[in-house]
Amino acid sequence: MLLGQLTTYGSLYAHFSLTSALTGITPVAILHLIKKDEPDTLQLGMAIAIGQIITSIILVPYFLQILFGLPLCESRDERRFPASRDR
Repeated sequence: MLLGQLTTYGSLYAHFSLTSALTGITPVAILHLIKKDEPDTLQLGMAIAIGQIITSIILVPYFLQILFGLPLCESRDERRFPASRDR
């Protein structure tokens, strides 16, 4: 009974589950393409940065547009970056 109550709260959007999976898989795939036994710090940093750019900057705004109709350019946090009151 408790498990059923815990799993029924909220909605599951597979888009964001895919984004989370890609956040972890992308750096590993990039490092695998480099084919070095032990990558140096720069290669590791670049692999993580590329993965973050793909998922956080490209995929999340795209999925927000698909799911909720938010414009790509305006998918910012209104609490941190309030819109100008002149509009």
